[in-house]
Amino acid sequence: MFRTCLVNRLVWLSGTFAIFVSSGICMRKALGLLSFCYVFSYAGVITGALLSASLNLTAWIFAVIAGMFLYIGLAEMVSESQA
Repeated sequence: MFRTCLVNRLVWLSGTFAIFVSSGICMRKALGLLSFCYVFSYAGVITGALLSASLNLTAWIFAVIAGMFLYIGLAEMVSESQA
């Protein structure tokens, strides 16, 4: 299971890196941007896990995540329909 997740992450990482480099960002800055994104991504995972385990906030966390998911999806659809 761990190998599958790791290989999946490496594919996404290399794809994002290729997009950064092809858009004109130098390799060093692209690696810095990827590192920045992944550090904060893992910090968010750890924070969410600690909050859900230590406090009884699971219902609130699910509500916020579902709201953000719907908002981002609907905002993307509205911006595409206006174009």
